[in-house]
Amino acid sequence: MKPRLLVTILVLIVCKPLFSQTGKTVHPVGCKVSGRDQEVPSDMSAAMASFLSGLQAAIKEDHRDKVAGFMHYPLLAGSNKPVHVHSAREFIAGYDRLFPVDLRELILRQKLACIGRVGDKGFTIGNGELWFDEYDDGKVRAFTINPVMPE
Repeated sequence: MKPRLLVTILVLIVCKPLFSQTGKTVHPVGCKVSGRDQEVPSDMSAAMASFLSGLQAAIKEDHRDKVAGFMHYPLLAGSNKPVHVHSAREFIAGYDRLFPVDLRELILRQKLACIGRVGDKGFTIGNGELWFDEYDDGKVRAFTINPVMPE
């Protein structure tokens, strides 16, 4: 990912955008919300549910190869000194460093109702710890992993 795009993403997280295409602000009870204010579009709900439940199952069962299948490569990982992960093999080799326990626990606690779109940048879990979107092939995959933000 180019530095300019990374800066844009970080600005979006910090600035907490307040506008949505639907005109609604959504803050579900019990959700860790920052920088998101849009509902998951109804046509994306099934894809998001499949992505989240599949990723959670793969994490819970410690199926690293399946977790790697939910990533889009090259994957951007980290925020201070980001690295590009170019393949599932590379992701699996660095799994514990790239996908640490605190991130896995955050994803396992994630509720579908708490997933939000951030403008046209994609969807996020938590405070931008995991960014993902639907690709041209119809599959939802993660494209950026960031360290878990302290609550």
